[in-house]
Amino acid sequence: MRGMNKPRESANEGRAIAARPSARLLLLLATALIAAAATAPAASAALTPSLSSSNPASPGASTTPRIRGDADGIITSGVGTSAFGPIAMAIEPDNLITLYTDNKCTGPVAAEGTAAELEGVGILVTVPPDSETTFHATQTDEGGGVSTCSSGFTYQQVSTPPDPPVFSATDPASPANQNLPRLIGTVAAKSIVTIFDTPGCSGNQVASGTAVDFSGGGIQVQVADNSTTTFYGVATLAGISSACSSSSISYQEVTPAEPPPGGGGNPGGGTTNPPPSNGKAKPAPPRLRTVPGGVGRDLTPTLTGVAPGAVSVRIFDNPTCQGPALAKGSVAQFSAAGFELEIVPNTTVAFWGASVDSDGDQSLCSDPVVYTHDSIAPKTRITVGPAFKTVKKTVVFRFADLTGGLDTKFLCKVDKKKWKACKAPLKLKHLGHRRHTLRVKAYDGAGNRETKGAKRKFQVVKAF
Repeated sequence: MRGMNKPRESANEGRAIAARPSARLLLLLATALIAAAATAPAASAALTPSLSSSNPASPGASTTPRIRGDADGIITSGVGTSAFGPIAMAIEPDNLITLYTDNKCTGPVAAEGTAAELEGVGILVTVPPDSETTFHATQTDEGGGVSTCSSGFTYQQVSTPPDPPVFSATDPASPANQNLPRLIGTVAAKSIVTIFDTPGCSGNQVASGTAVDFSGGGIQVQVADNSTTTFYGVATLAGISSACSSSSISYQEVTPAEPPPGGGGNPGGGTTNPPPSNGKAKPAPPRLRTVPGGVGRDLTPTLTGVAPGAVSVRIFDNPTCQGPALAKGSVAQFSAAGFELEIVPNTTVAFWGASVDSDGDQSLCSDPVVYTHDSIAPKTRITVGPAFKTVKKTVVFRFADLTGGLDTKFLCKVDKKKWKACKAPLKLKHLGHRRHTLRVKAYDGAGNRETKGAKRKFQVVKAF
């Protein structure tokens, strides 16, 4: 029996020995696979999107805005790697974009959409009235790869009219010998302040500016010599205006009186303004005007007018008519061709003039003439409108000029109808059950026209 067992043991031993090379091979193969996995490029996660804007723009009156951005974030031409070298990374329009309201993208989902929607019409979200909501996003590709959380974009919803502006000071302080003071105060951030010189803000507006202007250097207004003017204001945010301010501010302009002919005394025995050496009265100040009018796109407006009894005219940039003259010439030149002056683009400037008679005596300063250069075309923003789909056959739109122009006017076009003058709020009635498009563009008193304007598409659907 023992003799018979030996061959079996030898056979088993032979099989074991024969199996060892296979184990070594498997071990070597496993080691190679681990090494290859360690050196192979990791699977690329989806690119992090970026959120950049909303429709309507923030601040807006809509509680269902659309959040827009770029699916490829800050990368404009991403490149990945493979075993065969560089490969292009194309952004798939069907990639899933998920919006969150926490900065780690771990909280409840606020909305979902596609990469194409993010870069196109935007992804529809819902926000509470009178709120500021910050959205973050991730992108999920077709392989299930999820990007990191994006940076945030904040949408401010405005349902309640802002508080009226509150006036706090004038620059210079009143009273002063300055015809172009600035009004300073506080107002809701991002709002536009419109200034009036009538109680209830019922008359023509005299100036406007941003909240930054109002709380910073102030909004410039113009007043007449030796006058007292009381100013009021309205704040507008997302196309919604406040009531007229209950507070007001008064400014008194004081221009020194011209001394009587022959000189005038003062308690110190001197003269505040010596008479001409020949004893004659000083010439009258000139009367100025600009060509084009008070607002234009000409960087070299012409200053002209009349100067009775004078032989020449001098133009200054200050209300005392002191220092170097900006321009000077004969009365004939002044009243005919005028003096051409160069100004800084998109600024408001004031000019004063003095007449000079044949004896070389200079008049007091004239009243100022103000010229505003404006080459900035209006930019229309639709601030209120229906959702992308609505069951209402009557809808209301609001729109505004983002540049804050004082004399902006609007033209509207609905579907294939002709352009016609319009103003906000615009109510469209008797709309059919189909897609519609509203286009709005603006123009101003300086002749600047908006070429593209704003556009909003929506669809009136049947109620179920």
